[in-house]
Amino acid sequence: MKIEFVNYLNEIGITTEVLINKIKDLYETSCKISPEDFDDIFVGDFVNKNNMREYLGISFFSENYLLSIPNFPAEESFVIISLNKKINRVRITNKDFNLDIASETSRMNVYAQISMNIWERKATGKNCEYLNKIVGKYFILNFAI
Repeated sequence: MKIEFVNYLNEIGITTEVLINKIKDLYETSCKISPEDFDDIFVGDFVNKNNMREYLGISFFSENYLLSIPNFPAEESFVIISLNKKINRVRITNKDFNLDIASETSRMNVYAQISMNIWERKATGKNCEYLNKIVGKYFILNFAI
C-alpha cells in the first residue's frame, strides 16, 4: 500500500497494526479488481453517542473508478463504480467546516448519486478536509452532462 495512504490512516486516527493490516489486505484485493491504479483513499468516520470515533466504509479512487467497501470493517463486500461523467447529484452537509480548514468539531456528510449507485460517507475533524478533496477531485469534475 502507498505510504501516503498509511500516512492518511495515521492522520485520521487509524494507528493500530491490526486495523492497518486489514486495510492493507483490502487494498491488495481491491488492486486485483480495479482496472486502474488507485490515487486516493478515504475512510468514513463519525462520532457515536458515547463520543467515540467509529470508522465505516472505505473507498479507493482512481481517475475513472471508485472501489468501495461500504460496510468496512464489519463486511468485506466490494463495489466498483465508473466515475467517468456519471455523477448525477452531490449533496454536502457541513457543521463547523468552511470547506477549507477543519477543527475537532467539524463534521461533513456527502451523498453522491453516481449513475444508479449511491455513495455516502461521513467525516469528522481533519477527515473533513480529505472528504472535501475527494468531492472536488472525483465528483464535481465528473458530473453527467
